[in-house]
Amino acid sequence: MNCKLLILRAIYERPNISQRDLAKKYFISLGKVNQTLKELTDDSLLEGAIHYNVTKKGEEMLLNNKVDSAIILATDFGIKIKPNEENTPKAFVEINNEKLIERQISQINKVGIKDISIIVGFQKEKYDYLIDKYNVNLIYDNEYQQKSTLSALFKAKEYIKGKNCYICPSNLYMKKNQFNTYEFEPYYCAKYIDGLTKKRFPDTTVQNEIISIILGGENAFFLSGFCYWTKEFSDKIMYFIQRYYDMPQTDSFTWEDVLMRNLDILPPMYVYKKEQDDIIEIDTIDDLRNYDNKYYGNGKFPTDYIADKLGLATNDIINITFKSISITYTYWTFDINTEQYKDRELLLRIPNNENIDVDYKNENNFYKHKEQSNNIVFFDDKTGIKVSLYNDNLKQIDLTDKNNQKEIINLYHNFHNLDAQYKLNNISIVSLFEKYEKLIKSKNIKMKFIDFDINFEKSKILLSRIKEYESEQKLINLHLYDVNIVVNNNVLSFQEMDNIGIGDELDDVAILSVKQNLNLQDSEKLFDAYLKLDINKTSKSLNDKDTKQIFIYKLALAAMLHVIYVSYKETESLYDTGDFQMKQYRIFKNIVQHLEEQKKL
Repeated sequence: MNCKLLILRAIYERPNISQRDLAKKYFISLGKVNQTLKELTDDSLLEGAIHYNVTKKGEEMLLNNKVDSAIILATDFGIKIKPNEENTPKAFVEINNEKLIERQISQINKVGIKDISIIVGFQKEKYDYLIDKYNVNLIYDNEYQQKSTLSALFKAKEYIKGKNCYICPSNLYMKKNQFNTYEFEPYYCAKYIDGLTKKRFPDTTVQNEIISIILGGENAFFLSGFCYWTKEFSDKIMYFIQRYYDMPQTDSFTWEDVLMRNLDILPPMYVYKKEQDDIIEIDTIDDLRNYDNKYYGNGKFPTDYIADKLGLATNDIINITFKSISITYTYWTFDINTEQYKDRELLLRIPNNENIDVDYKNENNFYKHKEQSNNIVFFDDKTGIKVSLYNDNLKQIDLTDKNNQKEIINLYHNFHNLDAQYKLNNISIVSLFEKYEKLIKSKNIKMKFIDFDINFEKSKILLSRIKEYESEQKLINLHLYDVNIVVNNNVLSFQEMDNIGIGDELDDVAILSVKQNLNLQDSEKLFDAYLKLDINKTSKSLNDKDTKQIFIYKLALAAMLHVIYVSYKETESLYDTGDFQMKQYRIFKNIVQHLEEQKKL
């Protein structure tokens, strides 16, 4: 690695850069930096002592090593951002509302490189506008479906030969610009990776020259990101790329395979080590979640936001740990390094997407009037972001265990009969069903079940029957999909109070039943057990028989609500709900079949 010219360039671009920053930037010792500065001064490339300036001779040295062009590889098949959409080319993935390909082009332009060629394949037509916007060249690789990057670079040979050029994949995100106006030797970027990886490991000399490349390894610097080819290197490797392209059985070859097989013949290539976040490769939806909260999962802990809301310094927030993720929320635990929160672990809840069924003002209102408020550290009733004291003794209860049903029914009954003296909005299976019906129509969501349209019409009949029923309203917690009951020292409680409101308590029992995948007979037993606890009965206007009939209608509608709820949520996220939707659809159909046989539908 040519430390002299690298340090010369760094000082030319940032005259006041410290020796410590130079050592960190190039992964070399302070002694090596000091020695190199002396050599550059002795060679009349630098002048000065504590602060250095590049001499005229030094500037000429830089100009002789100017980068001519950049090649961007954009032939891959892309990444699935949402389940019901086709793959998005990785180049067009957005981080912080900026497309990867446009950010990369802009960074290349900023260092004075205007000759940019993009090798395209998958969804090639999408790249056309870049010609007008950035004056780039597009090169179509008509073999991108059968062959790897060996083919792509072969197609770009006329744009590479005789040039100092970058070779850069389109799926890279660089917070700070890693491109330079001047480069001095062929190199490949490398990042340290903890644990096992299938990436290529470069074995190097003390001067970081690559002497061999091994596939896979652990806990080391692996080739990751882009590379740079000098004119000499470009001409030599393109000769070999053409030879290998013409050979049989090389369809799966990458250009790195050519490099690995010809290291002893090609001009030396070096490893340039990079910090962990200097170059980020975006290959999966999880990669996106780590750098942009608009992607499902809010994958990055919002340290600045929490520090601001709690009046803390960012370094007061420590021991951040990812806890869990669901269709609705992501959870993190963390500590606060202040006396006030000493020895208390906290829990952060972040909504994963637009929870249009949740009125967070209701949730906040509940906390203000009940004992649960003692655990709330911060609550934003606009976004649903909540920080509370974490209790690691809480365990989610198994709803399918029949031994737990008596305690669960008692929990619901006691909750429904809380003295609710404060105003809460109405909430019901009916209101949510109508809301999600409109949403799936507005988004033109195609349901997966072949006979869905027929069954959905039957659910509309159930809807009209339920609307004729009026009951006394009570406080309910109509929690969709997620298991919401936890136990601590044999005491049950609700984990979340987000779907809280005033409504019919039968809705809660119906949702509880279908979430447990209970058959109709067991659901009726659950209903009977609940009804026995209610001294005032569920409704003053209906007898037990009529009430049970309405409950059965609500069971079926609750199951169908889950079906359309999951379909909508899956368009907003990539969370895997497993076979939950299938089971809910089957519950609906079984209940409807029973109603039809009884001539109740």
